[in-house]
Amino acid sequence: MGSRTNRWAIAAIAAIASGTARPASADEIIRPCRPGTPAHTAAGAALAAIDVEIRQLAPAEDPEPLKTRLEDLGKQACFRFLDGLDVHAKSGLALRTWWEDGGHGAAASALKLGGKDPYVWVKPDVRRALTIETAPHHRLAPLLCPAYDDKCGRETDGWRLRAEAALKRDVPRRNWTLAGWTRERPPKDDDCPRYAQQAPRRRQFAQFRYCLDVTAERSPRFAIGRVRKPTEGWLVVSGRRGHYHFCDELRAFDLATGAAYRVGSCSDLALMSDGRVDHRGTDAARKTERERGTVSLDEIREAAWMLIQLGEIDESVRKTAIGHALPKSIPLASDGNVSKGFGLGRLVSISSAQTRLDWRVTTMAGELGSGTITWGRDPDEDEEAYATELLEVAEASFTPGCPPAAPPVALRDPLRGLSANKLDTDAKSLRQAAASLDDGWRDLIGAGCPAVTAPARR
Repeated sequence: MGSRTNRWAIAAIAAIASGTARPASADEIIRPCRPGTPAHTAAGAALAAIDVEIRQLAPAEDPEPLKTRLEDLGKQACFRFLDGLDVHAKSGLALRTWWEDGGHGAAASALKLGGKDPYVWVKPDVRRALTIETAPHHRLAPLLCPAYDDKCGRETDGWRLRAEAALKRDVPRRNWTLAGWTRERPPKDDDCPRYAQQAPRRRQFAQFRYCLDVTAERSPRFAIGRVRKPTEGWLVVSGRRGHYHFCDELRAFDLATGAAYRVGSCSDLALMSDGRVDHRGTDAARKTERERGTVSLDEIREAAWMLIQLGEIDESVRKTAIGHALPKSIPLASDGNVSKGFGLGRLVSISSAQTRLDWRVTTMAGELGSGTITWGRDPDEDEEAYATELLEVAEASFTPGCPPAAPPVALRDPLRGLSANKLDTDAKSLRQAAASLDDGWRDLIGAGCPAVTAPARR
């Protein structure tokens, strides 16, 4: 117990074999269109027409017609160098944002390859949209902002920036790699010319662009749109915290006032001579702790705001198009085929001392979100670890006293799902803990002020 083990876990593996939408024949070589030719002029006009329509898309508009036209455009001779213009956007806002963030620039780059000093561009990644127009029935709909309302949700801009900065710091732990890459370090864009030259000459251009795609900087990103701060409802957290000394507990925080309640059934693991846990001995030493007061309102709201967005953050996103000058050693020609493959390796750490806490944010109108987080923080789950960090900061602001609001009795329901490592507990112990917490919760809610005293918080 408490020992750590490490293993390599592959979080994402993709093996892709693709070329242009219309693969070249065995002896065909694709070359860029020369400026001034009829084909180049027609291609520019087609791109300009679709550009106008995409930039006029309404947030909730169906993007499928324009996605189809983009795909067809990618099949035309002057755009075949792009390896396709298909895009997996599910709303007008997602397609328009992708286009304005660099999709258009990447498409237009195909018409400049035949000019002087050609640049090779790779497209940005498509981001999900989460606004009141694009997700009216989403669980977060009560907090979603209109797409182009610059005033709505501005109070969470700082929270979002801090979160993205915190998540970005963990990106170097993810090692993206190329198909056939044998060096110990991850590849960089400086490696792309030499990597491309390992392929046959007719495939070096496509191999170079593929390398740029894999090595381009990516970072976690929230969905398009703002999520306002939650200012009503309760954040409820239940489960076991600690290992050799632990508390099975329930905590509840009012997002309107900062009122805070905690009840815990605490003990120390009783160990037998062979190192196993004596469950009955552990239970015999349990003591109930009760406390109430307030926490920082802004900090508990930020923690709840982050928790309800777990699952809505894309782990690895290239937000803008990336351009690189084509090395003179790479021929400006292609047979339209390149074998692709890349993987993401991560070092995962597991500890038997870590536990899982259940959380939920509930309001009179319904539940804004629920799930589990690891306690203590799991460094391999970046978004979850950051949410747990925010929760720790908010809880550390606790001041005992008479809370300004009383929680609904139904908030104790999560106690039925108490859990802990199977080496540390059994079903009977968990039932006893739940019963103890249930009694302690009723006593805590029913007690008058001044607040119930409790041991110092750990």
